[in-house]
Amino acid sequence: MKKIALVGLILLGFLLVFPGSPLQTEQVIAKDTLDFLKENQKQVDLDNPEEAFSLLDPYLEENEFFLAGETHTILPNEELRLALLKYLHQNANVRY
Repeated sequence: MKKIALVGLILLGFLLVFPGSPLQTEQVIAKDTLDFLKENQKQVDLDNPEEAFSLLDPYLEENEFFLAGETHTILPNEELRLALLKYLHQNANVRY
């Protein structure tokens, strides 16, 4: 029983340290999609998110839903999500 618990703990630790594999991304996402994402990405400076999020301004009035994608288990995603929510709250009257 101790061996099973130890193996399970090691596997859990491995999954927490290495949640995803760059090789897996290539297999799951089509090359066309990856190319599109590489060409259409925008870095967000969390000290000045207004600049990056201003790209959304033309779409704020005509849309009711805003979606954001992320890679899990990365702290900057939480900061980015909060910055986006604050931006949408201020500029698009989003409440939740």
